[in-house]
Amino acid sequence: MNERNFTYELAEQWKVSAEAKNFGKRTIVCNSWDEFDEAVKGIDCGLVSPGGTGLPRSYIQQLEKDGLIRVFRVIVDDKGFKYYPSHVRFLYPSKNVYVFIPMDDINRIKSTINSMEVSYA
Repeated sequence: MNERNFTYELAEQWKVSAEAKNFGKRTIVCNSWDEFDEAVKGIDCGLVSPGGTGLPRSYIQQLEKDGLIRVFRVIVDDKGFKYYPSHVRFLYPSKNVYVFIPMDDINRIKSTINSMEVSYA
């Protein structure tokens, strides 16, 4: 392994470990699409990305961190990474991360929010 590849690997490990700080107890990390297919086999409600939930992304991240929703993270190699110019590769991850959330969990959170009574003092 040459020094350049070693630097890229260290940067990638740092990015993954920094990302892992936000994982909750119910975060499921899949390292391939086949592994993802196995993990979601029993889920019939459908999956949605954080942007499609209708809730703020920061709230979704907090719910994940608190373990209140199930989150599937699929981490796969970026097939175009080798075509990036070498002077910018350090800035970009060599892996793509796709995030999916079961609609059952989102609907449960939304019903909890809707059932809260607003009291004005």
